[in-house]
Amino acid sequence: MAHFVFGEKQIKNALASKIIHALNTGLAASATSIDPNRRLWLPSIFSDLLEELFCDSFAIRFIGPCYSFAFIEMFDIAKFLDKNGAISSGASPAFEFSESHPANLYRIKRHADILEKTDGGRS
Repeated sequence: MAHFVFGEKQIKNALASKIIHALNTGLAASATSIDPNRRLWLPSIFSDLLEELFCDSFAIRFIGPCYSFAFIEMFDIAKFLDKNGAISSGASPAFEFSESHPANLYRIKRHADILEKTDGGRS
């Protein structure tokens, strides 16, 4: 449902100029170290990542922390924590971003941020 809303509201188009500006600003110092062909794809990649983060936010606001619990279960994120709740040394796959999805541990951190700011998704 969130992907539908993202498309219907044309959020990708609304964010396009902001993404390009942020990339140009952030990458100005390292412009020569990035393959020019790869750099052309960066706005599209960031748009895809932002869409996934939007959809996570939408789901949390729509159904609350149940979405985060289901996400943790579905991607077996608990296996990356030690008995004290710290991130274990075997967690490297959960830190990896793909070109279409943010890293799972990053997404869970964003879930926690949203839940804290919205009183568990209720406000």
